[in-house]
Amino acid sequence: MHTHPVADVVIRLVALVWAFCMSLAGMWLAAGTAQLWGAWRLPALCAGVGVVAGAQVVFLAMVADRYFPRAHPLLVLVCEVVGFVIFVLGLVAAAWMLWNE
Repeated sequence: MHTHPVADVVIRLVALVWAFCMSLAGMWLAAGTAQLWGAWRLPALCAGVGVVAGAQVVFLAMVADRYFPRAHPLLVLVCEVVGFVIFVLGLVAAAWMLWNE
């Protein structure tokens, strides 16, 4: 499927900004001080790591795949699956810790 060149650039830029904002939010969660999070320090760390991994998946799927379409499919699959698994596990772990607190 071919898209208009301008639309393709817009998609890449939106995905890049989306991934960047997710990365910033995840790093803010993960690197928050003990005074900021208090008892929620470990859930915030898990959620932060998960959100950063999710940002990497967004970047890989929406930006890198478009710039490098001939990348080895197995390498792309492994990177995206590992990032997605870390994303899901981080958020599930944070939710579980908050639920059982």
